[in-house]
Amino acid sequence: MSENAIHQIPNTHCTLEEGEAALHCWAREQGFEVKRGRIRRSKAQEIRMVPMECVHAGIYKAKGDGMRKTATRLTECTWRGAFTRKVAPDGGMRWAWECLVDEHFGHEISGQNLNAYPEARKLTNQQQEAVKSMSGAGIRTKDIRAALLVEDPNLKTTARDIYNQKQKFRREALNGDTAVEAFMKELKEDDVFHKVKADGMGRITHLHIVPKASLSVAREFSANLVFLLDCTYKTNR
Repeated sequence: MSENAIHQIPNTHCTLEEGEAALHCWAREQGFEVKRGRIRRSKAQEIRMVPMECVHAGIYKAKGDGMRKTATRLTECTWRGAFTRKVAPDGGMRWAWECLVDEHFGHEISGQNLNAYPEARKLTNQQQEAVKSMSGAGIRTKDIRAALLVEDPNLKTTARDIYNQKQKFRREALNGDTAVEAFMKELKEDDVFHKVKADGMGRITHLHIVPKASLSVAREFSANLVFLLDCTYKTNR
């Protein structure tokens, strides 16, 4: 491993995420990006080694006989290293980094096009939590990206990447249900008074929701009264 790499990447890390973050940061400064190889696991299915390689590593394989060879970023680059889980002197677990081959092959080392690599645009766990929090607060995608840029001026994540991350969180929250199904479940779980009217195909055409506080007031003052409701909400969006 080069002297510069040894200086930039500590030999041991408390967590795998910490080590990968340091490696990604160093690689981007050098003008390339890295990806995970095939993870090695113990008999107990615990991760014991995580190979790391240049994104250009690998051999292109046609998907079928007679098919045209399409464009590929794979150039059989030889640069590779690995994080290995080891027991520290204090009895805790550490991740040791070792560069196995410090040479590139088949591509130029240039940071000009790193935005084209999904690995370079990937959010860290901390950034993902920030996106989740701001998204839940109703902050727009472009404003979320602006906030992340303040924390990390070298951020390469695009607005589309953040939008995709928000959609991932949304799918996880729905847990396989549609938005309407999840909403109806929430109404039942929270014991909210509601009435539903559907058409012959079971599609909801009318949904009436009354908060408990409003329901008690309506019952108390319902005699000889006319209710005027303004139900307009964000009609221009």
